[in-house]
Amino acid sequence: MTDDPAPTAARPPKLWPIAVGYVLLRLLLTAVLTGILLGVGALFDLGMPVLVALMLAIILQMPLAWLVLARQRTRVEVAMAASAGRRRRTRDDLRAALAGGARPDPVDEVDRGSR
Repeated sequence: MTDDPAPTAARPPKLWPIAVGYVLLRLLLTAVLTGILLGVGALFDLGMPVLVALMLAIILQMPLAWLVLARQRTRVEVAMAASAGRRRRTRDDLRAALAGGARPDPVDEVDRGSR
């Protein structure tokens, strides 16, 4: 026999740490692209201003982040969906309590949502 606690339901991920991580990765990608553009500009003696390199890096990071950060973006989407579901359940519980009704049965909610 072991003293393991009873298994608990998996907690959905919190949104803010995942979203902040995704934003930081996009900013890092922008900084790296800016550095590359400035380096290439200096290598070929183009005299590229930092602001121009930054604007080009912002434009280039958009499609590049879509390809490179797909896994992180998916984690953000899952966390957003879980957060929206929690808010929806809380809102429905509050509405039921204000209407004087009983708390809705979670099984009924699943059945209703699958139709």
